[in-house]
Amino acid sequence: MNMRGPQLSASHHRRRWRDALKLKAPHDKTTMNLNSGELALICRLLDQALVGGVVQKIHQPQPSVFVIESYGGNSGRARLHIDLSQGAPLLYLAVRKLKNPQEPTAFCALLRKHLTSGRIRSIDSRQGDRICFIQFEKMTESGIQQRRLVIELIPGYPVLFLADKDDKILAATHSVRNQHRNLGRGDTYSLPPLEDRPPQDSSIFKEFPGWTEEELFGRIEESTAPKRQPYDRSALVREVTRALKRQRKKIAKIEVDLRRLEDQELGGDQGELLKSALAAVQPGMTEIKVRDWGKEGEVWQTIPLDPSLSPQDNLERMFRKAKKANRGQATARQRLEEQREILRTLSKFEEQLLAKDDDLEQLVRRAKKLGLKVETTQGTPTKPKITQPRRQPYKTFWSHDGLEIRVGRSSSDNDEVTFKHCKGNEWWFHADGYAGSHVVVK
Repeated sequence: MNMRGPQLSASHHRRRWRDALKLKAPHDKTTMNLNSGELALICRLLDQALVGGVVQKIHQPQPSVFVIESYGGNSGRARLHIDLSQGAPLLYLAVRKLKNPQEPTAFCALLRKHLTSGRIRSIDSRQGDRICFIQFEKMTESGIQQRRLVIELIPGYPVLFLADKDDKILAATHSVRNQHRNLGRGDTYSLPPLEDRPPQDSSIFKEFPGWTEEELFGRIEESTAPKRQPYDRSALVREVTRALKRQRKKIAKIEVDLRRLEDQELGGDQGELLKSALAAVQPGMTEIKVRDWGKEGEVWQTIPLDPSLSPQDNLERMFRKAKKANRGQATARQRLEEQREILRTLSKFEEQLLAKDDDLEQLVRRAKKLGLKVETTQGTPTKPKITQPRRQPYKTFWSHDGLEIRVGRSSSDNDEVTFKHCKGNEWWFHADGYAGSHVVVK
């Protein structure tokens, strides 16, 4: 296979990556780990696709996943995923957009500060190791600012460093403390020693047989997608039963409204009777008895009147209410037919669900179209609940050299900031002789 690959256009790359998401990963796929050769190939493809692009957004949708969105490289608009999962860290271009939290973490906020609006200059890897380097340049008031992301994709020990042009570490997902390196914020980054490893399998990405360079990122993204959980048929039956009960109540309410409108429409007949006896109506009357000449025998009807209105106004009010009721009946009958059709659809769906003849996956898709909640066998709703983030007892600020500063929000929050959000090797400040907030420099 030609390792350099064909020189394809940006639109071609995007189209092939989207098409690749439709391909199914092997059913017996295990946790995927990148070796040094695979990471070198990925970095070369990323360099071709992203160099020259400008960073627009940075997100951390999951604790171990960082997303850098850029625009302007060979691939146009791109979404780089940095997955620092302990068991299988990965690096790839993604199409799927993950849901982001309402508030960024402190590390994500620092990445945004240093990298947003920066231009990607190069992406490469360390030969024989699973370490990737991404160089950025950003124009600031003081001149060109250079930053570098160091991504160590070593299973069990993945870590992401943000460093300046002198390799001084500005931030890290966590510190590295072992016999070879002692790295944290403020230290100078150093590479780990290359270990003697047995020769790796010559076949690259053996997890994806028959892969090509153009579809590689799509295959990797497909492998990271969460496994589909089996759906709970009994929970779906209960949901349909509740939906049918709600639908019958809705229909009964519309029928009551329709009967009320039909009674109001009778005001038109009363208005005709009142019109024939309008001369007998006196101001201040609350009712009048009028003979109904349209019926056999001597039949009298009592017509209620509004004593505050004149006889002519009473007559016009009756005709207006009758016309309004007539229009309301047409709308109510249309609504009633629509809701009865929904009831028939739900009843038919319930019969299919209880018969257990149709495929459950197909029934689940139909249930979603009907607006029904679908649960897995673990009982987790397919639509996640939105939870409000916990209020932090401090406000966060950043110094010019990248240090995080936490300031208590109020006097009641000061003790929590000092004793629950401060470690023994961090700096604590308080204004001498003045009442004020506790300040912690991380």
